[in-house]
Amino acid sequence: MKEIVSICPDKSHFFAFLNGQDFLDEELKKLEQINPSKVFIDSIEKKLTIEYNSSVQISQDLLEKIALTLKNICGLKIVDLVNKEVTAKKAESFSFLEHKEDIIAKIRLRCSEAAPLLRAAEWLDEGPKLCILFTGDTILEYVKEKHLDVLLRDILENDFSLSNVEVEFSAAENCVCEYNNEVVDQDYIRALQKEETKTTNKTNDDMIYGKKFAGKVRPLCDVSEEENKVTVEGTVVTFEERELRTGAIILKIAIKDDTDGLLLKIRFGDFKGDNDKSNDARKECEQFKTKLKKGMNIRVCGNVKPDRYEHDEIVMFNPYGICAIPKKQEWIQLSINELNYTATLR
Repeated sequence: MKEIVSICPDKSHFFAFLNGQDFLDEELKKLEQINPSKVFIDSIEKKLTIEYNSSVQISQDLLEKIALTLKNICGLKIVDLVNKEVTAKKAESFSFLEHKEDIIAKIRLRCSEAAPLLRAAEWLDEGPKLCILFTGDTILEYVKEKHLDVLLRDILENDFSLSNVEVEFSAAENCVCEYNNEVVDQDYIRALQKEETKTTNKTNDDMIYGKKFAGKVRPLCDVSEEENKVTVEGTVVTFEERELRTGAIILKIAIKDDTDGLLLKIRFGDFKGDNDKSNDARKECEQFKTKLKKGMNIRVCGNVKPDRYEHDEIVMFNPYGICAIPKKQEWIQLSINELNYTATLR
């Protein structure tokens, strides 16, 4: 599971380290003015990000030299040095409204169903803060569950060089959509919300294993420690079975979502060496496998904990229930005319 560690560096140690490298005296005078405020370490990507403040202008060539030095000595792939004062000023002067279509285009590449919802919303430009007002609580709940605020911040940082931008979602009570200065038929808005409701429906009518359950669906990246009654959704990547000496069968199911993956384990048969019951376990497992297909979307609820047989990875054992859920309908692929509107408060 991806983990980014943040540490607060010691300025004197940072400069002492650079002082021992191949820098000119003139460069060292500028480096002495660098005050690193925070360091982010991504061990998986081998990436180091240093946020700093400086009383003098640090040239791009010198920043690249620092980055190259750190990469060579520490065995890193990426080193980024970010001037917090510059990025803060840039965020204050950046117009989210002027770049709205550019931002939505980036969103569409990573979460296509969110693009029409963001275009329909009202954007309020408040300097380093972006407020987005949606047309109702249903859509607001959906965008929060999809963690679109995190996605927006990531796009603003990586594609527009804006760090530490605050993104806030809320519902507008009296918000209607307009296209070419004419109010769009409200039936269209209701249909849009109705289709969105279908994609986020949390009922468990199509059960394929266990009993019906309820619970707020969480992204898989949030499942990182031992917990009870966790509800998640994901796409079945693969599944395989293993028969124990007792005749019991362990079925492993790997699922994934847009954030991470999770392994499910189901045990069929709870006995020791009874051939008749072994046959029952085989039959039960095969019946379940006929309902389970690679690529299908499922919602599952159960307890999760580290599994020593899986290198202490978090695993969900014997879920309470598993239900099949339909794939997202292609209602998001609307015509250009239907999407080309802006939200206006009335």
